[in-house]
Amino acid sequence: MYSMVQAGSMGAPFVAVRGLLGGDLLKHRPDLRVVMNPFQERDAVVVAPPIRPDVAVFHAARADRLGNAITLGERRDDLMLARAARRVVVTAEEIVEKELKPGAAGTFLPAIDVDQVVCVPGGAHPAGCTKRYGCDRIHLGEYLEAAKDGSTFKAYLEKYVFGPRDHRAYLSRVGFRPRKKRGQDAWRNPIPPKS
Repeated sequence: MYSMVQAGSMGAPFVAVRGLLGGDLLKHRPDLRVVMNPFQERDAVVVAPPIRPDVAVFHAARADRLGNAITLGERRDDLMLARAARRVVVTAEEIVEKELKPGAAGTFLPAIDVDQVVCVPGGAHPAGCTKRYGCDRIHLGEYLEAAKDGSTFKAYLEKYVFGPRDHRAYLSRVGFRPRKKRGQDAWRNPIPPKS
């Protein structure tokens, strides 16, 4: 899968994946094909199509009004996935006025790879967001317990996903209060999508 996303990020028509030869996966995946290596006689390789997600969504600690964003942690795969996706949406804890540049802690997503940025404080919940808030282990425990059975998971989804009218209502339901900067309504001012 990683190689397929990587091929999508490069615009390649397929990717060769040698490690899949000899396994049962080829019996169940008609999109994977065995072909002969054009550079080495009698050398079979598996080729796989690129993965190009319709949308990739990232949560960032900060984003600027141009669309540059700093996602959480040093994850080089974020940039690869952003380049493979047809559209990229970034939710951010805060939108800053000053243009963000590479080099800050975290992974830099340049504006050229981002289609829309929206300010969503608490958007990483129930996971944590760097120094802003920690992981909500109680809520994650509730999720894991609910996911053990179809009916309890359906009830969980109704309560936390389909039930709340918006993200603010969800955060209220779980008892989470994101920090706001003085003079800024953190729930407004989404950046309009690029045309």
